[in-house]
Amino acid sequence: MDYSLLRRTAVLLPLLCLCGLGCQVEIPYVDPLDATVSVVESQEASQWAFFDFDGGQQLLGPDDSPLLLDDPTQAQDWDLAISQFVLATRTGTYADDQSLSGGSLELVEGDEENPPSIGADAAQVSCSSLADGDWVADTDADPDLAGPRASVVHNELLTGWFRYRLSSHQAIPNFAVFAVQDRFGRCLKLQVADYYDDEGESGFVTMYWQYLVD
Repeated sequence: MDYSLLRRTAVLLPLLCLCGLGCQVEIPYVDPLDATVSVVESQEASQWAFFDFDGGQQLLGPDDSPLLLDDPTQAQDWDLAISQFVLATRTGTYADDQSLSGGSLELVEGDEENPPSIGADAAQVSCSSLADGDWVADTDADPDLAGPRASVVHNELLTGWFRYRLSSHQAIPNFAVFAVQDRFGRCLKLQVADYYDDEGESGFVTMYWQYLVD
């Protein structure tokens, strides 16, 4: 009997079982095509970071680090607020007298196994064709998709961009393609493609986005 083989097997089996339960899965790459690629840093569960689609950038504070606030109503010139994996639009409580955002719509259903493209036929729409759509505004709800969190005003449709894999503690994108209205009422399509930087650090939200024609 090959006892060395038995010993190696005895060592490998627990590792294989452990890996099956806890090893991280590789997030597939989806081509952004001609969409803009932006990464928003938002690592704090109790604070919000902000993205301005009109300017194409994350809002920064006086020290040029990401602007982080407890309450999105305290910020100006933003269209999308992000608190880790939770997304919010300029609607509901976060809307002011000047905001023309209607929130979000799903253009292409997400599929983790067969990720859709932001260039899918269903995403080739004009803003005017979505005027009578069922836009989803932000509401006060419990975003416990990846562990306990306090109820907060956010966009439930947009925040469904991922599945939380408990065994590896990963946010896995489903690559759904959404329509979002910015604060000026202009429409863009949005796809969340990743939640991690190159070193695997969480809280770095990679977005593909592109304005739609009127």
